[in-house]
Amino acid sequence: MDANQFLSTDSNTTATAAADTNGMAIIELPSNIDFTLTSNIQKLVYTNMDITNFNGTVKVANSKLLFNKVALNLLGSSMNLDGFYETTNPKKPTVDMTFGIKNLDIQKAFITFNTIKKIAPIAEKMKGNFSTSIFKFTTTLDSKMKPVYESLYSAGDLQITDATVTNIDAFNKVADAFKRDEWKKVDFKNVLVKYEIKGGRIYTKPF
Repeated sequence: MDANQFLSTDSNTTATAAADTNGMAIIELPSNIDFTLTSNIQKLVYTNMDITNFNGTVKVANSKLLFNKVALNLLGSSMNLDGFYETTNPKKPTVDMTFGIKNLDIQKAFITFNTIKKIAPIAEKMKGNFSTSIFKFTTTLDSKMKPVYESLYSAGDLQITDATVTNIDAFNKVADAFKRDEWKKVDFKNVLVKYEIKGGRIYTKPF
């Protein structure tokens, strides 16, 4: 199933253009429909993502799209989610989701999700996988279906079994000054990070 065909008001939009979130517009949900679907979709294309093994309950009611006990595979990882997207105010749609993620490649996540590029640019320099048992994500969306970062709130934990950060200018300068090349990379092994994102800033607890 290709969900991109529902995401643009331009009938001439190609599949490639539709995969760019810049071509998306607000999807207004009807208030006069009460529809529940227990789904088992082998492949679902959404923007620039190929989702497989999508299972769970999806409901549309009162201008709200609800996900209940949904499981799926994405970017080589497995995920589960509960939450909703709603357009009670069509000019300010909101999203409220809780995710569980297992073994998601950091580089793939950085390339795929604009939100990670915005709030965690250091991920571009990281290689490895991460998991999370709790990942809560709430935000208002703008007219292009992108998060309004001033309204974004997220909290949860990141479990990093084995990851490496390289090519950080500050680390490279210190390493060169002391002639210690091994300082040019930072290894993370069996690290649990509890975090909170609010007001466009990331806060972490000691780890």
